[in-house]
Amino acid sequence: MYFFYFSLLYIAVIRSFFRRSFYVQKILKCYDYKFIAALIVLSLIGLIMVYSASMVTAISRYGVSGDYFYKKQKLALIAGFTLFTLAAIVPYKIYQEKQY
Repeated sequence: MYFFYFSLLYIAVIRSFFRRSFYVQKILKCYDYKFIAALIVLSLIGLIMVYSASMVTAISRYGVSGDYFYKKQKLALIAGFTLFTLAAIVPYKIYQEKQY
């Protein structure tokens, strides 16, 4: 008898896994990967530009370490990509429901 219940539970878990994996594949298929790649490349180029352009200014004008503005920009970039990822994971229909 326990085997029967265990097999039903096992089948339910397997079905749930395949439904979720299909849902995840469906979501991953909808993203514009060229846009995301361009966003990452341009953000990294901007980070390099901030590092090279603000090193002398940080030392001479503000008296802080040469990579002060680079660190601030890097933290902002990490926070931005985190929020971007969270916003991309949430289904857009939730945004439509919360519309005022």
